[in-house]
This record gives sequence, C-alpha cells and structure tokens, in this order.
Amino acid sequence: MYKKILLSLGITLLVSTLFALSLTAVLGFWHAFLLALVGQLVIFYFVNDYMLLTATNERERIFNTRLAYFEQNVTTFECPCGKNTFEEAIYVNDDNVFTCGKCNQVIKANLSLTPIIVTQPLLSTTMLDIPEIADLE
Repeated sequence: MYKKILLSLGITLLVSTLFALSLTAVLGFWHAFLLALVGQLVIFYFVNDYMLLTATNERERIFNTRLAYFEQNVTTFECPCGKNTFEEAIYVNDDNVFTCGKCNQVIKANLSLTPIIVTQPLLSTTMLDIPEIADLE
C-alpha cells in the first residue's frame, strides 16, 4: 500500500519537475513546479471521482442483476402443519431446508424436474374445418 503511494507521489513530483524545468525561463522554476503539481492533483481528483462513480454504478448494476436472478427463484409454500406460509428462494440440486416459526419443525422442499416432449399435430384442421360441423352453425 505504501509502495503504491510513494510510487504515485514520486511520479507526480517527477512530472512536476520536468514541467518546471521546461518552463523555467517563462514562469520560473517554483511557479511552474507548483502549477504542474496543482494541475496534476486537480486532474487526479476529477478522474478519480469519475472512476469511483463508474465503479459504483457497475456494482449497483451487478447487484441488481443478481437480485433479479434471486427473485426468480422465490416461491410461496405452506408448512405441513397449515399454520405458516413460507416465501423463500428454492434451488434445484440444493438442500432447501427451512424451520417453521409456528411448529418449530424442519421442513425440506424438494424440486423435481420432469421433462416433457412437446409434439406438433400432424393434421392442423379444427372441428370447424370439417364440412358437416360447419353447416350446423
């Protein structure tokens, strides 16, 4: 931590010194040095403020995305005792174990996935397409 601060301070002083040496004839060494030092600090302040704001916005976006995914797994179910209703996040392949606040029993909620084949009908006519039934209406 201190190495980074000292390195940053050293680079800032080096840049200020080089700037002051290049403008010694115009402004004088110490005036140019202070101008470069203050200029770097002001620029660093605004750049750092922008970077912190960007990082904060990115953290909020990631948090909101994770919260949205978490809320997709929230479901409501009733305790077998019938006195309490849970609203909890339930996950597949995880131990979904909860304790009822009314009866103090441990309840486990299991998820079972059942794959179902979705088929398309071979004949797409409806009952109204058949001439005998269409004539009745």
